[in-house]
Amino acid sequence: MINEDVLLSRVVQFAYIFLRVTSIFVLSPVLGKKNAPNEVKVMLCLILSYVFVNMFPPEAAGQKTTLSEFASGCLKELLIGLSIGFVTILFFSVILSAGHITDTQIGFGMAQLFDQRIGMQVPLAGSILNVFLLVMFFVSNTHHMLIKVLAETFVVLPPGKFVLSLDIGVVIVEFFLSTMVLVLRIAMPVMAAIFLTEVAMGIMIRSVPQMNMFVIGIPVKIFIGLAMLFLTVPLFFNVSEVLFDSMLSGIRELAGRATVS
Repeated sequence: MINEDVLLSRVVQFAYIFLRVTSIFVLSPVLGKKNAPNEVKVMLCLILSYVFVNMFPPEAAGQKTTLSEFASGCLKELLIGLSIGFVTILFFSVILSAGHITDTQIGFGMAQLFDQRIGMQVPLAGSILNVFLLVMFFVSNTHHMLIKVLAETFVVLPPGKFVLSLDIGVVIVEFFLSTMVLVLRIAMPVMAAIFLTEVAMGIMIRSVPQMNMFVIGIPVKIFIGLAMLFLTVPLFFNVSEVLFDSMLSGIRELAGRATVS
């Protein structure tokens, strides 16, 4: 028979792991959507937690845990899980932010769509590119790599046995700044094309004042912007690989710097 203390230790370990996994998937840009069934989310979290608790059993089986230690461990697991989930959202939001800049440059700033999955309005170009990104997420088996990286966090940060560091806030700010750079890099081709178009139209206004550039300029900007967006779509697959690699390495870095050495 299983000792009651050993069973209690495994239950506490399972609770820690379940809280971290659940808090990550609550903010997940894939399963965190409102249209994902709650039953699927709970079942997936339970299955992953069961797998992880067998991969990482309690170090001191049978050791009793006080109520204050359990509450403190649960709080730490929630914080680290939400932090990892926030990092994944940051990198997935790069496409939406780049799409918003692209739509503004083209002239589609007011043409936004309401996305029921996240409950907010999203830019037209960003919504289309976000669908491509989700497809690439599964085609490139990044979801498998994400589960692997999640398992690695339990090695660096043992469930309920680590001490959080204040560097976690600094790391998140660094990731936020790096994602802003990626946003500008993705939207730069369209921004450059529209800028050159506006310069050319400005020269034409000075050369031929009779031309009504307010009537001609808007269709020209839309055509140039959509053409440049279409030409850069093949490069989007390379961009998605960079985003996924940055996201996974970011989670590893966050786990490495989130604990006090």
